Amino acid sequence: MKIGIIGFGHLGKALTKGLIFKNIVSKDEIFILAKSERTKDVAEKEFGVQVCNDINDIIEKASILFWVIKGNVFVELSKDIQQDVKHKINVSFMAGMTIKSMQEILGDIFITRAMPSVAIDRADGVIGYTKTNDTFVKKILNELGYAFEIEEKDIEKVTAFSACGLGFAAHILNAFQKAGQAFGFSKEVSEKIVSKTFCNAIDMGDYEETANAVATKGGATEQGILYFEVNNMNRIISEAMNKAYNKMK
Repeated sequence: MKIGIIGFGHLGKALTKGLIFKNIVSKDEIFILAKSERTKDVAEKEFGVQVCNDINDIIEKASILFWVIKGNVFVELSKDIQQDVKHKINVSFMAGMTIKSMQEILGDIFITRAMPSVAIDRADGVIGYTKTNDTFVKKILNELGYAFEIEEKDIEKVTAFSACGLGFAAHILNAFQKAGQAFGFSKEVSEKIVSKTFCNAIDMGDYEETANAVATKGGATEQGILYFEVNNMNRIISEAMNKAYNKMK
């Protein structure tokens, strides 16, 4: 099955890496459409995949088309489409571009929308996707991480919670690392402590129960958590996700 990836930014690269990592298809069955010559060069030399000349070239060669571009780029690119996409399997990774909007441009075709995090590059992503009857598409998405079917109205919620959430989590981890460095630990030691600490919290399971168990009455942990609560840490995190979600609506 030949796969066409339209767009080779961070998410397009992550998808390509995940397909190769899980050996879902061979490299010569992956076709890329990128804008710049430098990006095309990276696709060929670093990834070893096939590069297409234009949108019609990739539509002709691929059986499954992954649209991994911004909505405005899709609108402009679609003006050049001459090939029939009706008999292609179409999967959209585009935020803010609804299935109905795509169908108005491409015609009355079946489209699956999905929102993955960039961790699909290691086949450890989170992917929310709309209904699809194509077993190979389901296989791809499930091979790339934790995949689950949702209503289209919830797609942007997955993006804010998981895809954007990955950036939020990294930002918080970075803050912990800097706090460790402020204590006098080296960057390397601080990174190791932060990584271990967060992994331990995840491994222990119930986060609320773990926090309560560690924060003994009158203890040091309780003081830190009280500071979080006084400064509305939960509200800050929730509002950050809502900011991201509203940006995509």
